Amino acid sequence: MKIKKIMSFFLMLTLLVTVNLVPSFAGNGNPDIQVVFNGGSGAGKVEIFGYGEVSYPDPATEFITLTEEAIGSSITIQVIPAVGSKVTRFDVEQTSYLDKEELTQIHTIKNIQNKRYQVKVRFDLAEATTTNFFTVTTGKTGEGDGSVTVSIDGVTQSGPGPYSVEEGKKVIVTATPDADSVFAGWDEDPDYGLNNEYVINSIDDDYTLTAIFEPEEQENPNEPVTYTVTTGTAGGGSGTVSVLIDDEEATSDDGVYSGIMPGSKVVFKATPEAGSVFAGWDEDPDYGLNNEYVINSIDDDYTLTAIFEPETPEDEGGNSENPDPEVPENPGNETPSNPGPSPTYYTLNVVVEGPGSISPAGGTYAAGTIITLNPVPGEGARFAGWFGTNGADVGDDNRLIMNGSKNIIARFEEIPAEEEELVDDDIPESGEIAEEEEEIISDDDLPQSGEVLPQTGGMPIEILYGLGFALMGGGISLSRRGSKKAGDNK
Repeated sequence: MKIKKIMSFFLMLTLLVTVNLVPSFAGNGNPDIQVVFNGGSGAGKVEIFGYGEVSYPDPATEFITLTEEAIGSSITIQVIPAVGSKVTRFDVEQTSYLDKEELTQIHTIKNIQNKRYQVKVRFDLAEATTTNFFTVTTGKTGEGDGSVTVSIDGVTQSGPGPYSVEEGKKVIVTATPDADSVFAGWDEDPDYGLNNEYVINSIDDDYTLTAIFEPEEQENPNEPVTYTVTTGTAGGGSGTVSVLIDDEEATSDDGVYSGIMPGSKVVFKATPEAGSVFAGWDEDPDYGLNNEYVINSIDDDYTLTAIFEPETPEDEGGNSENPDPEVPENPGNETPSNPGPSPTYYTLNVVVEGPGSISPAGGTYAAGTIITLNPVPGEGARFAGWFGTNGADVGDDNRLIMNGSKNIIARFEEIPAEEEELVDDDIPESGEIAEEEEEIISDDDLPQSGEVLPQTGGMPIEILYGLGFALMGGGISLSRRGSKKAGDNK
């Protein structure tokens, strides 16, 4: 009888132990986490990443059920005290993970089993201190994707935050886009630009920073690169701007010409209306008054605005060397009854081909005006001549009489390398270099008008001079003797 009582006691004890070992799940039999708050004078919350959060002081105990997929994975628990509170207890499965150096407590349970995990937490009021704490909250938005991390005084924080940061700490929020996305700025501070590291050198306020991620634009390698040119007009006058692409006139309703292939020749032509003159190109004033702007090989987008101004009396003379005619005096200050016909004006268009420039490059002039065109070759180039419809009207002195509208081409050409080696002084004015030939002149070719030297027969001339003096001396002596005898006979 006594033995039966002992056996019954052990059987009941075994059943009791067995019941206590079987986990008690809240919910559908999946693993869960029981959060127990052990009192305390403070406040805060416990977050189970991906599953939710519970707050203290209400309720004192809470169950958070995990999914079946959590089995075998890892779960991160974060304990965040409220402002003015601190964490004084953080136990997971009767093991303390409290880090007194940190305000926010974090622990990760690895290899989750199908059981209940108990977490015990206590919040107490923080000691009175002059140190303030601020909250940093991060997020992301946009059509792309990426991640946002926070570093406090050089230590990278884990978890998504928010983060409680002691006043004066250095905080760096870093946005890292995924492979198919790009960082497009900070939503709360667009003026910060595209710097993906937002630096707070000494935190003194709460911050919320949301990184913008957008899909990366994929370039189509098969799509050819093209350029666009845009035209416009400005000034107090009026006129039009036309565009020629590879010598063919292009059309546009709004002055925008797109789809131009690289290397194409593009010519902008400004044509003033009656009563206006072309005054230059707004974007390139150094181009002068040439009303045809030539791009021999386009490699970028261009915008050109032609300036048109009202025609003034000064425009009649232009760059003419023919001064304005004198106005006859009118002492009575009376208006002539027949002022005469209005002057006729003609337009000069000069197109430059090759490396060089012309001054003046065009304009509107009164009939009969004489203009001197000055060609200026570029470096390593020379002026080749006047061509075009009215090229022959330009004189040898580069003067042109405006007896009608003129269209002229000024052509420059590069000097070949072999010709560049010649010095200018070695080139005659004719432009041709003559090769000198050695000329052999014989005695017979000597001119007869020159001084004829005595024929000596090969004898040195000094000996002949000596003999001559000797003969002359002998002749004088004989002459004296003869004269003396004749005087004696007297």
